[in-house]
Amino acid sequence: MEIERKWMVVGWPAGLEQTEVYKMDQGYISVRPTVRIREEALAGGRTDYVLCFKSEGGLAREEIERSIDKELFDDLEYKIIAKPLIPKLRRSYTLPDGSVLEVN
Repeated sequence: MEIERKWMVVGWPAGLEQTEVYKMDQGYISVRPTVRIREEALAGGRTDYVLCFKSEGGLAREEIERSIDKELFDDLEYKIIAKPLIPKLRRSYTLPDGSVLEVN
């Protein structure tokens, strides 16, 4: 289950422990329902390729993610989406209660 809230912010959170930084590129196969691919490159670490399905819904909705190989990712990117992917940067922070804050 994902609970997603979006705000426009200036800068990154200060005073929180940063735990991860990911450079991502994502593209949408469809938006109703949401089906997307994402390349997630952990700074100084691994790169994962993910196929994601999201259910309809508002604040909370189901999200199913499955790892795919680079060959399938490339086929979907170049043969199905056939447009530039959207670049994103995600930083993760640990909150005082142990929850994780992800900021894109």
